[in-house]
Amino acid sequence: MKNLYILSFLICFLCMHQSHAQTHTVKETGVSIIQGPTPIPNGDALDQADITLQNSKFAVSFSVRSSPPWGVARGGILDLSIINDGEYSDDLASLVDFMPNNWSSWPTTYQEVNILEEGPDRGVIHVKRDWHKVVLETTFTLKRGENTMNIRTEMTNKGVATFENILSGYVLWADGGYLYDRPGIGDLQPGSAADALTSWTSSYDEDWALAFHAPFAGHTGYDGQDQYKRHTLGPEETISFEGWLQVVPDGELSPVVEFEAERQNTGMGTLSGKVQATDGEIVEEPVLMVHKDGHPYVWAVGAEGSYDFKLPEGEYSISAMAENYSTSSARNILVHTEKTLELNFDDLNKPGKVVFDITGEQTGNNIDAKLEVIEGQTYPVQYMGRKTFFTNLDFSEEVAFELAPGEYTFKIGSGEGFISTAIEEKLVIKSGEVITKSISLPYTFTPQQTNWYSADLHHHTDVLDGSTPTQNVLQSQLSAGLDFAFISDHDSGKNHMLMDSLTSQRNIPFIPSMEISPSWGHFNVFPLDGGAKLEIDPSSSSIDEIIDDAKRMGAEVISVNHPYISYGYFHSLEAGSATGEFDPRFDLVELNYGGSFERDLERMYSFWNKGLAIYLTAGSDTHDVWDGNTGGMRMYVHIPENPTVEGFVENIKNGHAFATSGPLVEPGYIFGSQIRITPGDELELPFKLMSVNNLKSVQLISDGEVADSLDLQHAG
Repeated sequence: MKNLYILSFLICFLCMHQSHAQTHTVKETGVSIIQGPTPIPNGDALDQADITLQNSKFAVSFSVRSSPPWGVARGGILDLSIINDGEYSDDLASLVDFMPNNWSSWPTTYQEVNILEEGPDRGVIHVKRDWHKVVLETTFTLKRGENTMNIRTEMTNKGVATFENILSGYVLWADGGYLYDRPGIGDLQPGSAADALTSWTSSYDEDWALAFHAPFAGHTGYDGQDQYKRHTLGPEETISFEGWLQVVPDGELSPVVEFEAERQNTGMGTLSGKVQATDGEIVEEPVLMVHKDGHPYVWAVGAEGSYDFKLPEGEYSISAMAENYSTSSARNILVHTEKTLELNFDDLNKPGKVVFDITGEQTGNNIDAKLEVIEGQTYPVQYMGRKTFFTNLDFSEEVAFELAPGEYTFKIGSGEGFISTAIEEKLVIKSGEVITKSISLPYTFTPQQTNWYSADLHHHTDVLDGSTPTQNVLQSQLSAGLDFAFISDHDSGKNHMLMDSLTSQRNIPFIPSMEISPSWGHFNVFPLDGGAKLEIDPSSSSIDEIIDDAKRMGAEVISVNHPYISYGYFHSLEAGSATGEFDPRFDLVELNYGGSFERDLERMYSFWNKGLAIYLTAGSDTHDVWDGNTGGMRMYVHIPENPTVEGFVENIKNGHAFATSGPLVEPGYIFGSQIRITPGDELELPFKLMSVNNLKSVQLISDGEVADSLDLQHAG
């Protein structure tokens, strides 16, 4: 007898600490240093050995013994707070640090953090670390009353090997907000920043901005969060880097341009004026958007209808805008050193309003849906107006929002690309008017009727590099047509309790997960016990210790995420940079858009050809639901009984599931089933394939090779 294993079918705690920082205020205007847990609300540097450096403008906390995110070495800035009237803002940063080769802070054997000066006029922190045989020494200098911090690093190669063509420099990863890469970089080659309009990048929101000035950097990554210099470092060679971290206590970037001009000793002029709507009313908080050489350059925010800010001398185009107002006509200007140019705007149109009532065609009931503006006015300053909206979780109200007057095309979908197709709706929004529109969406397929249920098994909220509040994550997942809610934040279960509460109100099953994130591999582990918290330090733990701690937290499933990216587990194993020997105690290997499908599948074929019951999983790795693709890669799991978390886990571990980016399948034999046949007999494997979009072809893979294929475009 012969066993045939149908292994897989591929279609394409809240552990929030109580913030002791709420009681701390800054009483002096000089520079001071605090040793111990950070005073910054919701900060992560909580060890007694950690250090906070601050003046009257802002505070930063260094990881001396607290674990940094993503498994990087200790010694960097974990927390950052802007100080207003002696009060700390919430933590605004996940990491500010020097990276010796594009996130390659390991291998390292020591990290020393020392106080060189304590103020009151100046505070200096010195960090010394090793990387391979290279010594890294970074000095952080903060002065009284300044909103910038100078950071200098020296790399000295004490070994005999030459490091060729590496990327080194500084990273600034904010907690939340929006990203603003170097102005003008959009038209350059990927990664290149050599000819950008500025030497800084920024993260910002409506009431804060963080900028990092890195004049040495000719390369940016992750939308400007990383700024690097490409270089070679030979034996006994030293190379230096210098940058400036800048904080701004509101959501404008004109002070960042002003600091750069002062540092470069460039002459500046002043722009001032008033902004009004077409009916003569003042625009309370106007935003003045400046373009240079045809690119968005910088913006300033006014108050009570007036504005005043500085620009380096030169030619610009400037327009006025405000949240949900139409944009004014653009004016070409010439700024002269030490001259003031007065420029008034009075042609902004007030917002209109649109109200959508979205129902399902089959039932007539309200359904979860996503609405996107695909044509119409958008804003370069992202907090001024979103282009993506979701229905309310309780359907208590229609989806209503204001927009600038003009012509728009909306795309409205629910389970788009999987169980239904989206529709487009064109509307003309007029100033001061309200448009109400009823939309009925049909569902093409209902996989639940045959016991197939879906989840996006890699999704982030607003922890670390994620930027989406938990409620919006659930809205996005439901509008994508997913049947289970799922979140997997880096090394954190902070939002599990909130998601559990939200899903309970909708009677949606929730799978609590965590993405354990050493520097050499990421692993989703689920489902976790309530209040589960890591007890290991991922930066120094082996794969064995990571899996053991995941199981201690209740995890029954271990998934190897994006295994062949630069910090994926399989890549690191081949490169010799993973901590510990190969540990086969994982259940799933992930497919997502950030990885390499071909290499992932080759590795899976090798597992399957050995008869190993390791299966595929899929997730979108979405960090921002307004600009992401929630559910774009997902798993469908066959659950014969009620769709519970226990049933989901049991059946995905047994391979009764498939990964898809759109097409659906109903197999004659459930995937993962064991079928016994006699040698020489034929076995027919029937599959019902479905797609709301066109299917091009289907392939049957055996022993890693195409055993059969069917061209569906010409199949009739």
